[in-house]
Amino acid sequence: MTPSTPDAEEQLFVEAARASYRRLKKWERDHPDATLGELEQQTRQERRGLMGHLIPILLADRARDDPKARPRCPQCGKRMSFQGERAVPVETLEGPITLQRPYYYCRSCHEGLFPPDQGLHLEGQSSEGVRRDAVESAALLPSFQQGAEHFTRLTGVPMSDTTVHDMMQIYGGREVAQEAAAAEKASAAPERGTPGPGPHAPTPPERVAFSQDGTTILTYNGWKEVKACSISVFRQEGKRLGEEAEVRLTQHSYCAGLWDHETLNQHFWWDMQRRQADRSPCQVAVADAAPWIWENFAVSAPAAHEVIDWWHALDYFWRVATGVLGQGSAAAAAWMKQRESELWHGDLPALRGALHVMVPATDEGKALVRCALAYLDTHDKRLQYPTFRAGGYPLGSGAVESECKTLVGGRLKHGGQRWKDSGANAVLAVRCALFSDRWLDVWPMIYWPPAQTPATS
Repeated sequence: MTPSTPDAEEQLFVEAARASYRRLKKWERDHPDATLGELEQQTRQERRGLMGHLIPILLADRARDDPKARPRCPQCGKRMSFQGERAVPVETLEGPITLQRPYYYCRSCHEGLFPPDQGLHLEGQSSEGVRRDAVESAALLPSFQQGAEHFTRLTGVPMSDTTVHDMMQIYGGREVAQEAAAAEKASAAPERGTPGPGPHAPTPPERVAFSQDGTTILTYNGWKEVKACSISVFRQEGKRLGEEAEVRLTQHSYCAGLWDHETLNQHFWWDMQRRQADRSPCQVAVADAAPWIWENFAVSAPAAHEVIDWWHALDYFWRVATGVLGQGSAAAAAWMKQRESELWHGDLPALRGALHVMVPATDEGKALVRCALAYLDTHDKRLQYPTFRAGGYPLGSGAVESECKTLVGGRLKHGGQRWKDSGANAVLAVRCALFSDRWLDVWPMIYWPPAQTPATS
């Protein structure tokens, strides 16, 4: 029976707590050799049962009908009639519960309503905490099945991979839509390349590094490229005598999706505004030589110091060395050792000269030399590594490369996985929020957004 007074509610809980304690004490006496882990597990089960008993007691008042405050029909505005209490089972992190809710019905519109569901933010038959932690597990683990199993093992709440998948579609899809709307609005507001509306972050970061890149995933329509970007704060740390200073990147944020490069740039510009990175006095863009990346930075970060990733540059000239002088040859290694020194010390004229005097024996080798000379002409200002080191700038695009490998590949590129575009983008949106340390801020907005349609899964 539903308690009618606070004292009665308290008495019900006290009796349930005493019964829980007695069961635990009996179990301990019956298992004198139980380990701490076994006792912990048993206690956890009892706690979930006890807390599951408490929640309906605390919500008992919300199940009562108030004739003076009966709701009006959302369709016609007439007062709805009370049809009694209806019970619904709900999974919570504190155990399964049964909620009693007053049910109202409009005879004119034939519409039913459970007012407490709105106040409790109840979607379907699981609590907000269950849905949040299940979606998080599904985003972090390699598959929906592993995510569901991990979630159940940690919480004790049964969960199937199908249910977790459906939740990801709902909430990840909402985050995709929310970020897309914000990115479109940000891109349409001020001229890109000028400071945005801000402030979203407390203060503009003093020094920020940007990167963009792409990686492919297998979809039901073949291989497609996920475009990704990162924003990081960087600082130059102290050095020992004779050593180069180390540049450390922290406070990363990420955006990724199955987008074209213009759409990526919209999301990048929105993330810049969100972090006030567009207002930073020192901006550095580090990436490989893909033309679309530098086209994007020219639009959204025209004030940034542009740097070709050091390892990408080395790899480019290694291809020339091996293509002309032979894979694994001593001549290629010796040639490249000198070119690396020239590149590191900014002696690009010497590097050009070394390319001009090469005598490739094949058409392929001649093409490699021509492309390398064009590479130097195109990226001359982005290869000034002594200047970049003196400024304490990062020389590598490891943040976005790690994003492609870990954030994208660590979830979407396992054996046998194929994705629908919507599913891939939903997972990526949640993972970006998690890896950018904004998940707990994002979740309330995607779980119960204004004027939402309740989920059914």
